[in-house]
This record gives sequence, C-alpha cells and structure tokens, in this order.
Amino acid sequence: MQRGVDAPFPDSLCHGCRHLKLVPGARSVFLQCLAMAQRYPPQPVRRCPGFTPRDTGAPEGGKEAPPT
Repeated sequence: MQRGVDAPFPDSLCHGCRHLKLVPGARSVFLQCLAMAQRYPPQPVRRCPGFTPRDTGAPEGGKEAPPT
C-alpha cells in the first residue's frame, strides 16, 4: 500500500491486482483500475475479467517494488 494511505474495502479483489492504483482525495481514497474501461468500479469487487494477480514482491497501489 502507498505510504500514508489507508485503502478502503480491504476485502475487494482489487487489492490483489496489479492494475490497482490508489488515488487519495481530500477525505477519501479511491481505487482506480488501470486496465478496465470503468476506472472506478463499485466496491467491493468480487469478480473481474481484467484481474491480474500482482507480483508477490510488489506492494499494493500498482507500483512494483524497487530492486534490492
């Protein structure tokens, strides 16, 4: 997860997907999908045709972990 951001809907399928981008607002955090036409799907997502598991070493938020 991105630093300083508490993601809503922790049981959503989106949190395990490589296409997730967390978008912080003034008082909310939005789950943006970078793969689907509907950028902000209704939450929580239970099934998704565009779901792609994120790499096990990548944090939530759609960004890959830097090489060590």
